[in-house]
Amino acid sequence: MVHGPRYWDYLTHELPTRMRYIFPLSARPEDNYLLGNSMGGYGALRYAFTYPQRFAAVAALSPVTDLKRFHVEQSAIMPDLELAFSPAQMQGTPADLSYLVQQPTNWGTLRVLMATGDQDMLRSMDEAFKPELAAVFKDQFEWQLQPGHHDWRLWNHQLPFAMHWLIKGGWRNV
Repeated sequence: MVHGPRYWDYLTHELPTRMRYIFPLSARPEDNYLLGNSMGGYGALRYAFTYPQRFAAVAALSPVTDLKRFHVEQSAIMPDLELAFSPAQMQGTPADLSYLVQQPTNWGTLRVLMATGDQDMLRSMDEAFKPELAAVFKDQFEWQLQPGHHDWRLWNHQLPFAMHWLIKGGWRNV
């Protein structure tokens, strides 16, 4: 949050450490995956792009891929976005996905899946980000466009495929 608890630190450092203390969870990258939809898709991508050495793959369903554009175009559905991100953080900082993928980083074997609906309100945003991901991740990047809107009807359809993609290594193997 801009002012308040440090949720990003909690989610990326404290929670994984605590979960591995409580449960027998592997810290090996090949055993760890991220999946999120909508703003959670943004979070999954940000986490993976910030710490690519921690994960085998990330899948984002209808993700927010441009905070500044989202703030301008979709402020009515998330009027409190500025509580989490100041306008200055939305572009050209580690909170900006485009900024993260442009940094010289050892991406290792991180695989990236982005899927959205043909009627999704974030489709054009995701399609605008798609070439950046394709340029950086090359054959480790997959894109899926399926019939649907920005809703759970679409995500409930995509979720089993995305889970299988994460674990089995590709959409073509589903």
